[in-house]
Amino acid sequence: MQTDKSLRAHLRAATQSRHATLDRMIGPVNSRETYVGYLCGIAAFRIPVEQRLATLAAWPDRLGSWRPTFLARWLSLDLTALQLDVPSGVSGLDLSSDSRVMGVLYVLEGSILGAHSVIRQAASLGFNDRSGARHLSVQTSALAGWKQFLTCLEKEAALDREVTASAACETFDEAVTAMNLAFPDRNPA
Repeated sequence: MQTDKSLRAHLRAATQSRHATLDRMIGPVNSRETYVGYLCGIAAFRIPVEQRLATLAAWPDRLGSWRPTFLARWLSLDLTALQLDVPSGVSGLDLSSDSRVMGVLYVLEGSILGAHSVIRQAASLGFNDRSGARHLSVQTSALAGWKQFLTCLEKEAALDREVTASAACETFDEAVTAMNLAFPDRNPA
């Protein structure tokens, strides 16, 4: 196992195929229907994961006072604004160790990068922070939080790189499953 590369680089390599699958599932957001599918899928994924994270008894010490950008409230408001039901779901992610929590957070916080593309596409369809895309406005304004998370990720305190990568992969798998429910006609392969 090569340990001279950063943990971020290790996680990016470990999750690359799953990330690509999720990107294919979401596809271009070029109609109201595809935006609604994206919104329902991302809500079905993130809301249960965030609910689980919110119940953590203790956050990893390496995070200090940093906390993730939770979007559940904004996703619920966006769904309500578009007269859509808040999807129910349950996250099965294992949050039993700091390594696992950091893997989950890597995916959630890293999604800010893809959100920049989605917000532009949504805006071209008339969705914005006042009409169904509030969560994207909140998310894309949190770039400093992503950078702070990366600093926390690379701190010297030991994380099990493989456990962190496994948790990140499982998080992508949950996202793909949620998107598959939102877009049943799109093949995730």
